[in-house]
Amino acid sequence: MCIRDSNNIIEDVSGYYGSYEGTGHTFSLYMNNVNHSMLSNNTIASASNKGPGSVYALRLENSNNNTITDINSSSNEHTGIFLFQSSDNIFTDITANSNGEVGISLYSSSNNNITSAVINNSGSYGIKITSSSDNNVLESLTMENSSGAHIYIGNGNNNYINGTFDDSAVGIEIADANKNLYLQGDSDFKGTAINITANNVTLDFAGYSITGDGSGEDYGVYVSGYNDSTIKNGYIYDFGTGIQLKDNKNNNITNMTSNSNNYYHGISLYLSSNNTIQNCTTNSNAEYGISLDSSNNNVLTNITANSNDYGIDLYDGSNNTLTDITANENSYGIYLWTSSNNTLTGITANSNSANGIYLSSSSSNNFTDITANLNYYG
Repeated sequence: MCIRDSNNIIEDVSGYYGSYEGTGHTFSLYMNNVNHSMLSNNTIASASNKGPGSVYALRLENSNNNTITDINSSSNEHTGIFLFQSSDNIFTDITANSNGEVGISLYSSSNNNITSAVINNSGSYGIKITSSSDNNVLESLTMENSSGAHIYIGNGNNNYINGTFDDSAVGIEIADANKNLYLQGDSDFKGTAINITANNVTLDFAGYSITGDGSGEDYGVYVSGYNDSTIKNGYIYDFGTGIQLKDNKNNNITNMTSNSNNYYHGISLYLSSNNTIQNCTTNSNAEYGISLDSSNNNVLTNITANSNDYGIDLYDGSNNTLTDITANENSYGIYLWTSSNNTLTGITANSNSANGIYLSSSSSNNFTDITANLNYYG
């Protein structure tokens, strides 16, 4: 069914197929240049094997300011809902399950609001955002069993996301450089929550939290091989490791709390240099509050790392600067292994069950303004 150049209330369009001339695609419902219309209370018929090109159940093209409510677009060969150059639309109570490639795809589509969407068992991505799709709000999502990331951001800026994300290798993948992503609310994940695979990404938690299921060796935020990212203003709980920076540089972690991660670390840097961690709390993690492994020239300022096995651990690192650090009630407050030429100033390491500060095969470090009381060893 094709609806074109229309302003309508659209109901009961279930069971239609067609292939609009010039598109080369198959669809169930095609809305072209449709504005200020309402589509509601429909199950869009599954689209498959009806013609050449990609197969979409519901396609909006050059269609703006529409309200689409209570739609089921499932079991399609390719995509459940596809927005092409369509903006300022509102989608509410959407079901897009078991689609062959993507549940909902946004291509060059901005300022859309998708609320209360259930997207399960997608062959590739649950939601795919590409071609400068900016300022979209995706909230109260429920997503499970995507073969790829539940949400893939290939090209989009200033998008807002929250939901419940289960049983996928990655909840959200940010693969677009020089862009911002914001949390829209607290979110729950089973598996790694957010994977940054581009340079100069800003991930702003906006005061919200991400929470894992506490069951495995996963990550709240994972950045490997990419530089110049900022992770800020939020809370991470119950992953294997809260934040992992690996083989990168010039990243900034600011105003983050990463607590109760039950496999490894609150924050971990491995082979990572020239990063800044400031105004962060990493308490009650299984092993390390903050771990710097083979990482040099990093700056840590105003850090609280309490009730871990190791509060802060430096292994095989040099020329790191640690200032205004509190590391209390750990086994070891601060532990340096084969680490030299580091500067530690304004350190409080009290009531640790083993050592407040421990150095092993480490030399030429500078300690100033140290308080280390009520430890088994100072």
